[in-house]
Parts: sequence; structure tokens; C-alpha cells
Amino acid sequence: KIYKEFIDLNSNHYFIKFIKCDKIIDVIIDKKKRRYFSYFAFLIYQILIKENKFSFDDSHKNKIEKEEIKEIQAIFLEITKFLIKSKIITKQGDSNIKRELMKIANNSFEEIKNLNIKMLSKKIIEKMDELNYSEKYSFNKFKEALEKNDSHNRIIELLLLTERIMSNSLYDGESISRTTYSIEHILPQKADEWIKQIKDEEQKIEFENDFTTYINKIGNYLILTRKQNSKNSNNIFTKKKEDVYRDLTSPLYKNSNHNIDVSEKNEWNYENIDKRTEELISYITQNVINK
Repeated sequence: KIYKEFIDLNSNHYFIKFIKCDKIIDVIIDKKKRRYFSYFAFLIYQILIKENKFSFDDSHKNKIEKEEIKEIQAIFLEITKFLIKSKIITKQGDSNIKRELMKIANNSFEEIKNLNIKMLSKKIIEKMDELNYSEKYSFNKFKEALEKNDSHNRIIELLLLTERIMSNSLYDGESISRTTYSIEHILPQKADEWIKQIKDEEQKIEFENDFTTYINKIGNYLILTRKQNSKNSNNIFTKKKEDVYRDLTSPLYKNSNHNIDVSEKNEWNYENIDKRTEELISYITQNVINK
């Protein structure tokens, strides 16, 4: 039952919602990586069963303490951050990640009869820290990968997590509702219409020479539904604002607090992308993934 909740998006997620981790787990859209959470969910389930704090027939509902919920959320958030970070560093799926997480879960399972939720959380986070501070998954490698990002497929989950932290919707409140996710290139991958707007020939040549460098910088990204993204995705910036971004409420689009606001810009150029890239990386490495 627990395993199915992590791999079946149509499940009612009874246990995940009970431990109030649904919004954290929902950040990971890679189905294979979602199942890694189930190893740790089973450990938590075993402790809650042992302490008569949960059952699938609802007989122990609401017996879990708020502090225990926070400890459980800390476990899943730590794993979420590691899955995102490792994917960005390695640029692809890494079978070692599965083995590392299973090892931590298996070692904890051997001690489960002597652990409570707080002890389990402390143990798992200590082991996760050992991974985070290892050479392979170091913070510096993560930051370097962000600065020279060259594949938007690796970045979408990081932006989802960043968006929910910015909007204070990771634990409570309404998350920005979507059913399918897609990276939006503000400066589009096909920029024929943008080039037509440049009258000066030297500027046009400079734009074309630097184009491939700038389209995949993190400062050039938003998250949209696939339906939104397919509509007028290659139009010039002013047209996109009018037709595609008009109802967008994401803090990645409207956010003057962190100098990443796109909504107030009258044009979108390389200077704007550089500034937003710098500010986004600064925010992410201080507030989202900082180890």
C-alpha cells in the first residue's frame, strides 16, 4: 500500500497525506525516483504502527504529534533535495543513488525496534549529510552545474521546489496547481521572430552568436503547463506576456523581492538573463539547496 502511493499518481495517498509530505514528494516528477521515498516511508510506518499512531483503517488517525510531523517532513525534504541535486550534478540517472539510499534505509531498519521518529530523523539526516558532503555530490559541484547549465530537463524539479519554497506552499496552503509540467524558455529555442526585431546588423550577429549560450541559462526559465507552453511559445517577449504569461502567478515570474521579476520587464535580453541567473542561483544556494 505504501509503495503504491509513491508510484501511482492516481492513488489517494492516504499515508503520504497523513504524514503531511504530499507537497514535498510531489516536487519529484520522475516516477523511478519517487519510489525511493517508499524505503523511508516504510520505516516511518513501522514506528507509527509500533506506537499505535497510525493504521490504514483510520482507527489511530490524528494521534501523531506536530513535532513528529516536522521530523518526518525533514526526512523527505532532505531526500528530495538530494535527488534533485544529484541529478543536476551527474546530468543523468545514477544507479549509485538508489544503492546509497537503500543502504541508509536498510541500516536504519535493523535498529527500528529501538528508534522513535525523532531518533530516526536524526539518524537518516546524518547519513544524508555524509552523502551531501562527499566529493561526488559536493555543494560546489552543484553550484558549478547551475552556473553552466546546458540541459533544461535536469532543472525542472529544482524550479518546482524553489517555487514552492518562495510561495510558502511546501507544507501548508495551496500549491500552484498543475497537472503537467514543462520548462518555458522566455527567450525561445526558435527565435526567428525575435531576430526580426533587431535592426542593427552588428547587434543581430552578436545576438545569433551568443544565442545557444543564453537560452539554457536558469535565468531564462519559467515553469508552465504543457498546454500554456505550446501556445505562442516562439513569439516575441511582449506578445508572450500578453498571451501566455497574462494569468501566471508563479513567484518565479512575479517576484520583486529577490530581483528575479519577469512581469515588469518591457524587453527580454541577455543582460536580463544574466542578472536573473545570478539572483536565482544566489537564492537557490542560500534557501533551497545549501549543502
